[in-house]
Order: sequence, then structure tokens, then C-alpha cells
Amino acid sequence: MVNNISDRVVLVTLTYYDINDSDQSYRAELAKDMITTALSSGYEIIVVDGGSSKEFLDGINGAIVLQEKDKGMGLARRQGFRKAFSLKKEVIIWLEAEKNNFVPFIEGCAELILDGSADIVVPRRKVS
Repeated sequence: MVNNISDRVVLVTLTYYDINDSDQSYRAELAKDMITTALSSGYEIIVVDGGSSKEFLDGINGAIVLQEKDKGMGLARRQGFRKAFSLKKEVIIWLEAEKNNFVPFIEGCAELILDGSADIVVPRRKVS
């Protein structure tokens, strides 16, 4: 039996960044930060990439990077989820690549599913 939550969870996200484009470079840095933070926290992460620059992709070593097969956000998400299902993890977490502040909350979201309290968890942005 696996005890570490990170061993029971896989993350899925989409990317498409050209770090040489000034409009995209800040967003690319946020995404790289989220991915590298998740990896350093022990999570496996699947990145479905729609054509990011080589420089961006070189900065996310350790992630499972899939090249987007068919254009479109819905198709890319399904591609990522198919790969996640094949890994046979207990929990799949979808997150936006630029949400680098979400990584510390992954364990709490996963625990709700793992202990049977929830089938799906949708976090709020603000606590009321």
C-alpha cells in the first residue's frame, strides 16, 4: 500500500508558450514555476503541449510532455486524461498551468477523494 499522497496522484495541465514573445514570457514563467514546484513536491505531472518554444520545454524536465495531437483545448484535455488513466493513479487533478500558488493545496484536495469524503473537488478562489 502506498502511503505518500504524491504517489497516488497525477496532475494534468496544458501549455502553449513562446518565451521569446514578451506577452507570453511572464505566463510561461508562472507555468514553469508551477510544474517544477509540483515535481519537486513529488507529484507526477502530465503536460499536453500545443507548440511551446524549446526553451520553455527545456525548463520543465521531469514532466511527462505530450505533444498535442489535435488542436483544441477539449481534445488536448482528453489526451492528457487518457494518459493519466493509463498511469492507474487513484486521483487525477486538472489544473491550469499558471496557477503556481495551487500546489500546496493539492494534498488537501486529494485527501478528500482518497478518504471517500468526495468524488470531485472544486476549490474556491476566495475563502468566505
